[in-house]
Amino acid sequence: MDKKTAAIQLEKGRMIVIFDAEGREGEADLVLHAKFTTPKKIAAMREKAGGLLCLATNEHMAGKIGLPFMSDLLLNDERLADMIYHKTSYGDKPAFSISINHKDAKTGISDEDRSETIRAFAKIVSGKANARRNQFISTFRTPGHVHLLIGRGIANRRGHTELSLELARQAKMAPAVALCEIAGSRKAMTLESAKAIAKKNNWLFIEGKDISGE
Repeated sequence: MDKKTAAIQLEKGRMIVIFDAEGREGEADLVLHAKFTTPKKIAAMREKAGGLLCLATNEHMAGKIGLPFMSDLLLNDERLADMIYHKTSYGDKPAFSISINHKDAKTGISDEDRSETIRAFAKIVSGKANARRNQFISTFRTPGHVHLLIGRGIANRRGHTELSLELARQAKMAPAVALCEIAGSRKAMTLESAKAIAKKNNWLFIEGKDISGE
């Protein structure tokens, strides 16, 4: 599937499997635009993908709402600074920021709570630019059960964070994408295995190189 078709399907609320590359993480993520999140879809991501559920936005939006990289926050504590991943095993700086719950969440971990958190984030980044920072601060609490990721753009990094946000950009949608790693028993997933999982679950499939234009 080409990236134009994938972007159209993302805009329609379809779930898409993105496989980064066998020479990188060798990992497939299940991706959904945040505005289409529902408890039922969160349950599907949790049960069928099984990895860590995250919410990605781009660096520009992160700056507007005041989101830091977690590694930058940890630099302020000299006891923890030596623990920071300056580069992962596949060569990139981590994309992780803080974790959040919606202020009205009960525990934050239920499908309903995480769905509410993710949809509320999508609404904020889609809304009025001059209100985003205050709305973000007043709407969420941290730490929480939805892990925020900040994309650096596919010119700088070609992880699932950047690849999924590029599809959202192509679809002219707000930079807010839910991702869940497809967990497996191997350290890395083969391309054919990723395709088979997508086919089994009736998910759309695209490779990272078809998004980044390599």
